[in-house]
Amino acid sequence: MGDWKLRQSIAAEAARLIVQGKESDYYAARRKAARVHRRQRPRAEEMPTSSEIQEQVYALAGLFKAEQQSSALRAMRAAAWELMRLLVDFDPRLTGDALTGPILAGAEMRLRLNAGELEPATAQLARAGIELQFVSANTDGAGSPARLKLFYRFPCEISAGEPLGDEWNLPRLEAELAVPEDDEDLPAEEDEPDTDEDGYHPDAIPTMRMLLQALERVKLNPQRHPEGDALYHSLQVYELGLELQPYDEEFLLACLLHDVGYAIDRRDPLGAARDAIEHLVTPRTWFLIENRQAAVEYLTTGRIRGSLRKSEHFEDLISLAQCDQRGRVCGAEVSTVDEALDYITGLGAAWDDA
Repeated sequence: MGDWKLRQSIAAEAARLIVQGKESDYYAARRKAARVHRRQRPRAEEMPTSSEIQEQVYALAGLFKAEQQSSALRAMRAAAWELMRLLVDFDPRLTGDALTGPILAGAEMRLRLNAGELEPATAQLARAGIELQFVSANTDGAGSPARLKLFYRFPCEISAGEPLGDEWNLPRLEAELAVPEDDEDLPAEEDEPDTDEDGYHPDAIPTMRMLLQALERVKLNPQRHPEGDALYHSLQVYELGLELQPYDEEFLLACLLHDVGYAIDRRDPLGAARDAIEHLVTPRTWFLIENRQAAVEYLTTGRIRGSLRKSEHFEDLISLAQCDQRGRVCGAEVSTVDEALDYITGLGAAWDDA
């Protein structure tokens, strides 16, 4: 079995273990899944990344079901557009599932570069901080790679070759997405993600719901968290935030999502959360989540980086840390995940109607 197929098989098995509640984090699920497909310890290049497992979890959790096809297709095209903007010097063309649909489990966007080799594109992706998951060499093992695999909100394959008649170039994709002309000169990393009518990325709420529900399987240290699991703790933090700032959508979302990384990788929860939700929330919400632990330590030691102390969001950061410290009570009454998400996402509409 080739490296890529083996990685996908391990990722699918790991996702099944997580969705079925047999494992609570991606690291443990990945190791158990690897034993199903390999008698010997897999090489590093044969092991899927958290992003690859995450994509399979999304599929199993129903993110790509039929009634969400329109938003899923647009979300994939928006992600392809950002990558094509980044690789505009190579005359990228869109093909594959993002062009034709439907967006089902295992769907991927494919880009063909009108270039003789992929090495310059590889360097461009590296400069943008996009990690390659798989690089396929040419059959003779020499020269530029034949194709690249990466995860950018969706699985993506990049190859080089002459354009074909049924592919979309960047202007054609922009016309399909109706991208405003005023945005044409923005660098790719500053582009806003495609959003639905409530101001959220189309896959934001399903992703948040899935990650939050997975927190119920994450058991916390009973000495520090007598309340039990990470979901119950997160909902308590949300309730405390609701008492403090009931109309602050960004702050409440930070309270609710501050620990979702533990549902993915307990060894690096912040890095896992960054991959999963940073592009789905506002910069202020992510700032609060990213620096929450530093604020918790500040409550104990009185020490914190000067840049955080000078931040306009410093008081909100401390409020989040205080809610985090207080949200550890056995038997506290909390909302459900759906109730919390419905309230938060309804705040924007409430302001629009005011």
